[in-house]
Amino acid sequence: IFGVKNAENKAQQWVAKFYITYGRIWHGYEISGLQSVLSLEKPVLFIFFHGAIGIDLAFFVFNLMSKHKNTVQNCIRGSKEECLRYLKAGHSLIIAPGGSYEAMFGDNFYNIMWRNRVGFAKLAKEAEVEIVPVFTENIQEAFRPIPIFQKLLLRFYLKTRIPFMPMFGGLPVKLISHVGKPIKFTNEQSPEDIRKNVEESLKNLIKQNQRVPGSFLRALWERL
Repeated sequence: IFGVKNAENKAQQWVAKFYITYGRIWHGYEISGLQSVLSLEKPVLFIFFHGAIGIDLAFFVFNLMSKHKNTVQNCIRGSKEECLRYLKAGHSLIIAPGGSYEAMFGDNFYNIMWRNRVGFAKLAKEAEVEIVPVFTENIQEAFRPIPIFQKLLLRFYLKTRIPFMPMFGGLPVKLISHVGKPIKFTNEQSPEDIRKNVEESLKNLIKQNQRVPGSFLRALWERL
């Protein structure tokens, strides 16, 4: 779980500069649509599509740091209680509900693989924060699981929950994180309804901004 909280830390500021420079030079990294979130002046729960390797999450957080000099990136254990405490204290969080399953068994068709997870919806409802979907264009072209190992390791993962998957990639493809509009919900809506709304919003972001199936060559061309 990534979080953004108010603090000052020189070491993290240097790490932020490294990631911002790396993302800009190697991937031409950009964020689109962030202003609608920055104007809220209150914490939100960012919901990401989880690429094979979530480098876009780090790029996103560190770019937020560059726009708000008094914020630092932080990782927390991710229990519901701790996430709720952070949100109640005014800190925004990033969650990728697909987790390691979506990272390891996704492909260049960009299907959302949340299975039956509704924890993030329960969290947002209890914390009374808006949910903001985020999708990074071409993230599956930056790194991708090796297909043959996906077939071989699926049963192993389902039995052990050990996140192990050989990957390939690292190419300088164009990456753009597209930030959707904040999603509001009422107290009457169930977590399942909230989850469905967020999933549909994320699917629309993917449909609007990603050509499928994804292509290494096309993503490289977009970088030029």
